Amino acid sequence: MTLVNNKSKMSIRTKLFLYFALFTALIVLSLILVQVVFLDDIYKAVKNREIKIYADTVEKNINSGKLDSVCEAMSKKYNICMILCDSSGNIVISKEAFHYCFVHRTDETDRYILSSLAYSSENGEYKEVNANNYLSRDPFMSDRDYDDVAQSLLFVKCLYKSSSQNPYFLMLNSSINPISETADTLMTEIWIISIAFIAIAFLFALFISNRITKPISSLEKSASRLADGKYDAVFDAVGYKEIENLSAALNFAESEMGKAERLKRELLANISHDLRTPLTMISGYSEMMRDIPGENTKENADIIASETKRLTALVNDVIDLSKLEADRMPPSKEEYNICSDIENIVLRYSKFKEAEGFFISFEKECDANVYADRKQLEQVIYNLLNNAINYSGENKTIKIVQRLFQNGDMSYVKIDIIDYGIGIAKENLSTIWDRYYREDREHKRPTLGSGIGLSIVKNILSQHGASYGVSSEIGKGSDFWFILPCRKI
Repeated sequence: MTLVNNKSKMSIRTKLFLYFALFTALIVLSLILVQVVFLDDIYKAVKNREIKIYADTVEKNINSGKLDSVCEAMSKKYNICMILCDSSGNIVISKEAFHYCFVHRTDETDRYILSSLAYSSENGEYKEVNANNYLSRDPFMSDRDYDDVAQSLLFVKCLYKSSSQNPYFLMLNSSINPISETADTLMTEIWIISIAFIAIAFLFALFISNRITKPISSLEKSASRLADGKYDAVFDAVGYKEIENLSAALNFAESEMGKAERLKRELLANISHDLRTPLTMISGYSEMMRDIPGENTKENADIIASETKRLTALVNDVIDLSKLEADRMPPSKEEYNICSDIENIVLRYSKFKEAEGFFISFEKECDANVYADRKQLEQVIYNLLNNAINYSGENKTIKIVQRLFQNGDMSYVKIDIIDYGIGIAKENLSTIWDRYYREDREHKRPTLGSGIGLSIVKNILSQHGASYGVSSEIGKGSDFWFILPCRKI
């Protein structure tokens, strides 16, 4: 059996490869954008930042006696040439970080023009200049030196010393080296890295997909067996926490489905048996009353009526269970005296069962009102009482006990239905509430009902939010109980 139509689905291996390939492409694209497309802008931004740091340092130390040494250190650190001149254009401090820099090839006229830029800007003025537009090439200048000075970033700013009213002019010059060759080199490296990354991504995707898909494929095969109704499937995939948890959950589901299937078959067999017996009795007695003179008696009619009730109870139990599990019987709650109801039920049962030797008693602490569906809780009492009668053994003593207790500000009533019969084995206590569970028939005398009464009890009490349970011991009997909030009368 195929669980899903996977003709148009991609495998995990393919998806992992595509994801890794996409991730690699994003990395390569990011490298291209950062290292090639935006390299020039990033490079200039870094140079601007270095010049700003240099200018701020000079301004902070303008009145310091160590200004010269500070400028020397900054020029070496950032490879920036500088000239500090007075208002007359005379050079006060000069630091040349590279040959043929722009500011060191200016004359007094050039410096005067540049100082006018500084006057017009409070925070200093940046200017990208081309040496070809301002300076003639020195015949002794090498191509590399010319490239260094050809494109320059110029910064001019007015500074004031505390001892002078006249401004000083700071000129900083950083070369913007051509980076086209660097970009070409980086592009070659990026292509090499891209190819390597794609190969690694492919191998890594194969490795990871094999590690992940192997246990998943094992789960898929076992799940297909389970879907085909083969409840011997074993989910033993390991390797990852989530897969191991899924295997455990599927094993539990397989166990529960197998148990449900087994119990369902038992239920069908039990119901078939329960149906066959009264039908046979009804058919036999009806034919006898029709064909044999003198057999049309009240006793035979009572037997037919009794067997008809058994059939009705069986059908009603199955219908009620189906409705409860489908949430089609929501409780219609009202406040009523549960103790009074139990007393009436015990009275009816005592009259009906005392001829068979049963002794049914009710011990109550005090009257208490509960807010619940009266008919559904009566069905709970009836089913638990029937269950106690069915398994009371030779003792035939049934006791219902009512107790009240407090938990904080809330009052609760606890109802115990106790028998002193055959009891229930400990290993069966967790399964007696199952919808298809039924105790061994060899212990059970012919009675009304289908054997699914406890499942009906479970569903009703669960809908009321009640606590319930059972304690039992083989040969000593069982105690079925439930607890509901109440109001003491």
